[in-house]
Amino acid sequence: MGFSARAASASLTSPSISICTGGSLIKEYLPIQIAVREEAISIYPTSSECDEEYRWGLERFIVEARTLAKYQHPNIVKVLNVFEANHTAYMVMGYEDGESFSDALKRRKTLEEAELLMVLRPIADGLEKIHQSGFIHRDIKPANIFIRKDGSPVLLDFGSARDSMGEHTRTMTRILSPGYAPIEQYYGEGEEQGPWTDIYGLAATLYRGIAGDAPMDALARSQGILRNAREGSAGDGTRRKTQRGGAYGRAAVRTRRASHAARGVRHSAVIRGPG
Repeated sequence: MGFSARAASASLTSPSISICTGGSLIKEYLPIQIAVREEAISIYPTSSECDEEYRWGLERFIVEARTLAKYQHPNIVKVLNVFEANHTAYMVMGYEDGESFSDALKRRKTLEEAELLMVLRPIADGLEKIHQSGFIHRDIKPANIFIRKDGSPVLLDFGSARDSMGEHTRTMTRILSPGYAPIEQYYGEGEEQGPWTDIYGLAATLYRGIAGDAPMDALARSQGILRNAREGSAGDGTRRKTQRGGAYGRAAVRTRRASHAARGVRHSAVIRGPG
């Protein structure tokens, strides 16, 4: 039974090499920017300065595997086992044949409504299960959705996942994907993130499939809104005061309303529509 390397990444949010063996995929923790393989087997940080970063990433890798192992859903990647060896860790998953949604969009640029719904609805159903168990994914984007040969989607890469009721952790300020991350992910306040954070990422993914380009980065968009509001408040003192109270006030009210609506809406209402 042979082994073949599937992919490698230098990112600390997905620091691994995946190896295919039979009907399984073995994902090894190997952040190649800060670690090396010694004696062809064991993995070690490249220096003592990298040790803390290496251990933190290793812990996140194990958390990802244990999080995934809790779920039995046809549209969530299935983890069969997780174990530690050779100063690193390994995640054993069922092998899926197909391509990433990101690659599909690169080929097609845009997709028809029916095709997008075939991806959107099953992923939303899987996310609902995750949210009901108290977790959020926090990195929904086309690259983390895999399309099987039969067209069904699978949600991947739970390296950013966290307990939505848990305490603030280092990951809260480290992991986001510009264009697919809402504004609350740019700040380290854990209580501001929840199921609505994933719904934003899923909506941004849908936007990419419709428009052919990723949405504008949330931070840049927010800065643009504030800049326009400031420019609109130019003039005499009375006008400035009126504009500030109007533009800023209305923007703040709309933001609060959108935030509360996102927190309260059910997945089924967002994805399936009324009736």
